[in-house]
Amino acid sequence: INAEYGVNMKQEVNVYITRHGNREDWLNSEWSRVSPYPNDPPLSLEGLHQAVDLGNHLKASGVQFDEILSSPLIRTLTTTLLARNQIYKENPPPIRLEYGLFEWDLVDFTNTTCPENLLFELYFPGHLDKSSSSRFPHRPTNERISQFFIRCNSFVQLFQQRVAKLLRERKDQQVFNFLLTTHASTYIGVVRAFLNQPSLVVSPVLCVDT
Repeated sequence: INAEYGVNMKQEVNVYITRHGNREDWLNSEWSRVSPYPNDPPLSLEGLHQAVDLGNHLKASGVQFDEILSSPLIRTLTTTLLARNQIYKENPPPIRLEYGLFEWDLVDFTNTTCPENLLFELYFPGHLDKSSSSRFPHRPTNERISQFFIRCNSFVQLFQQRVAKLLRERKDQQVFNFLLTTHASTYIGVVRAFLNQPSLVVSPVLCVDT
C-alpha cells in the first residue's frame, strides 16, 4: 500500500481477516421455517460463543481498529458485533457494510420475506455506519468462480485505495488496524488477492481460530 500509493513508509498497516462463527443451519435443518430471512442462516449457539471468544482474544492483544468492515449477512454481522463489543465497552467504531466481502454462492439472496434495510434495523439498530457506502459498488449475484475471484481482487484494490487515503490524511498516525469479517470462500479469495498469490492454499478457519 505504502509504495504503490506514495504514502509514509514508516506507517504500519495491519489487516485482520476473520470468518464468521458456526452456522445454525449446520445443526438445525428446520431453522429456515421460522426465519424472516430464509437464505441467510444465523449463528448457532456455539457460533455466538466463538464470536465472543474472538473479541476477547483481540481485546487481550490490545488492538484498536480504525475501521471495521463486514459482509452484510446476519452471520457475519453478528460475529462482528459480538467481537467488537468485547473489545470496546464505550464508543465502539461503527460497522461498515461491505459487499466486496459477500459470500460466493448462487443462492438468490433477494428472494426473502424481510427487506434488507428492515433486517438491519431489526437486528443491528444503531450499530452500522450509514454515513459511508460499500467500497464494492453493488451486491454480487449469481457469480461464476472466475467472476468471484475478480470481485475479490477488485475489493482489495478499492480497499487499498481507501487505506492509502487514510494514511495521507493521518500523517502523524503510525499504526492502522482494520478488521474484515467474511465467509469461507471470500476469505480465500481476499487473502490471495492481498498477497497477490492466486494459487495459494488457504485454510478458511472459523472465527475462534483467527
